Amino acid sequence: MVIDEMRKLRDEIHKRLLDVPDYRALAAMDEAIRTVEQAGAVVGHGDPRGYEPPKRKRLSQADAAFAILADRGEPIQTRELLREAEGLGATISGKDPMVNFASSLSRDKRIRSINYNGEKHWWLTDRDPPGEMSFDEAEDRTVEGAPSASPSAQGREAVPGGGT
Repeated sequence: MVIDEMRKLRDEIHKRLLDVPDYRALAAMDEAIRTVEQAGAVVGHGDPRGYEPPKRKRLSQADAAFAILADRGEPIQTRELLREAEGLGATISGKDPMVNFASSLSRDKRIRSINYNGEKHWWLTDRDPPGEMSFDEAEDRTVEGAPSASPSAQGREAVPGGGT
């Protein structure tokens, strides 16, 4: 079908554009704006005729974290991300709010936990952390005979001292 071909072409272009840092920043900002607008965090000046827009649902913990990470453009530790998410209006409660928050983030496919500068941080799943090379770049720079950094290549090489 024509629409399928058009979508495929669009996806290929989008994938190439994601290699451009400014485009990634633009895409993340667009997503953050959509997330915050959908959550109702943006309040208009009101309509002089008395029209009130429908109430929007509360901002989820993961939506708040995603918007903050996309806006900031760098990985953030749990405690700081929790404070900023609460500042956006996300409700974080329970006996141990930080554990509840981290648990909520770990279930969201858009966000991942990473080791960044030697400490645990949260970051966007679809982007490499700033200052780190992508898996593709790491694979391109691999010295012949050395293990590859690519997850797709990891099962294909013999592990020294390992099994088969």
